[in-house]
Amino acid sequence: MNKIAIAIIGSVVSLGLVFGIASNKAVAQMSHEQMQPSQTKQTSQFRRIEQPLWAKGIVTAGGLGLIALELWWFLLSKPKSQKARSKQDIQEVTITVDGGYEPSQVVVNALQRVRLNFYRK
Repeated sequence: MNKIAIAIIGSVVSLGLVFGIASNKAVAQMSHEQMQPSQTKQTSQFRRIEQPLWAKGIVTAGGLGLIALELWWFLLSKPKSQKARSKQDIQEVTITVDGGYEPSQVVVNALQRVRLNFYRK
């Protein structure tokens, strides 16, 4: 994973943690005796849960941001390529391995020997 993806994932996780802590403090704690009779009846219908507009905006913006990130990652980002350098009739390329391969594509000439050097971090 590259540093940008790690930063984005860390931001999303930290926002989830902050919202989780904030929502636990916002929950009212009532005993069963303090509840009004209308609240103790069980109905088969759904109850609407009101959320503040800013929370809806943050969730929507976060979802749209993640969709945009996925579209960029899978459709718009171009794989990095490198042309092999020739040394004594052998084409040579060094590929760095660190959670992925850098460069991810190697361009070589046909019918010529190739040496791939892998550098693992």
